[in-house]
Amino acid sequence: MQRPDLGGFGGAWDWWLGFSEWGRSSVIYIEEHLRFGDSRAAVVIEADPIYVAAYTDELDCVAMLKFEPSEISLSELKVGQKLVTINTYDFTPGLGSDLHPGPGATGRFVNFHPLIADFLTDDGEPLCERRQTIGKDEWRRAFELGKEYRRLYPSMFRPGRAVHSFHATSDLTHKPTS
Repeated sequence: MQRPDLGGFGGAWDWWLGFSEWGRSSVIYIEEHLRFGDSRAAVVIEADPIYVAAYTDELDCVAMLKFEPSEISLSELKVGQKLVTINTYDFTPGLGSDLHPGPGATGRFVNFHPLIADFLTDDGEPLCERRQTIGKDEWRRAFELGKEYRRLYPSMFRPGRAVHSFHATSDLTHKPTS
């Protein structure tokens, strides 16, 4: 794994929080998520700090993830750079408060948990294979939705850290800018 926060004291703390919350370690949870999740387009929208739009076709929308440069070991991310999000989904009542489903939403799920695979694994071949399954239209849609999301909701995002990217963290009561 490339994430420094999963090792050392921070990793031990996340392991304990994950173990106590899910009944297994965060590392095992992340490994299962990456192995069995849905591969979708993610695109860098801003590079400092790093904002990544993680797309889901199930809701036809993006979740905006924010990463601090110290949280990832990849250097020189560029706006428009293509990444891979691995998503798992939730169908419990209540739409994710930061999500705005588009016209292509399937109606099966109300929330999703995006993990940016490029930041979590060194295993290049499976990641490359997953990247190749994503079509050009999806990359374009993710980028367009991400730019629009940042314009309309500049203070709304989800923390990029893998164990925290399921919920938004912001003042969700503000009105979108026009």
